[in-house]
Amino acid sequence: RRRLYEVWWEERFPGSRRSAAALFRTRYPHLADRTDFGYRRIPLKSKDAGSAQPTLFD
Repeated sequence: RRRLYEVWWEERFPGSRRSAAALFRTRYPHLADRTDFGYRRIPLKSKDAGSAQPTLFD
């Protein structure tokens, strides 16, 4: 069973990121200049969610 992160991080499939980026540029040339293929982790939850949201009425 392939996991997406194993493919994208090239842990089990070397060169997979490069070939996926090339295929994307071939299929969607109008989106290629606006797409970043780098690794960026977006946290799902904040460690301190209470202070991240400012209060509306102080």
